[in-house]
Amino acid sequence: MTQKEFVIWPAYFDIQNSRSKGRKLNKEFCTRNVKLKDLVSAAKKLGYSYEQVNSKAYPKEPWENVGHLKIKIKKEEDSESIGKYEILLKIGKQLSA
Repeated sequence: MTQKEFVIWPAYFDIQNSRSKGRKLNKEFCTRNVKLKDLVSAAKKLGYSYEQVNSKAYPKEPWENVGHLKIKIKKEEDSESIGKYEILLKIGKQLSA
């Protein structure tokens, strides 16, 4: 069994960002001023294995160290593994709830 890692940035869920600025989901699954601690809380509630990486800058905003999460998913050989969009959607629903 192998493991996949997905990097998740707070900018993906910020309703104030346009798609070209980094928002990945529809606005209904986004919120304002998303912080790394919000992503950590959502990942814990969803039961994901993750690594919190502080003091990393989002490539489209290199002047601000916001940090990111590395979500780790076990990839099973015989089943379809979950993709990044599904993870983003679950986190987005958790944040906007």
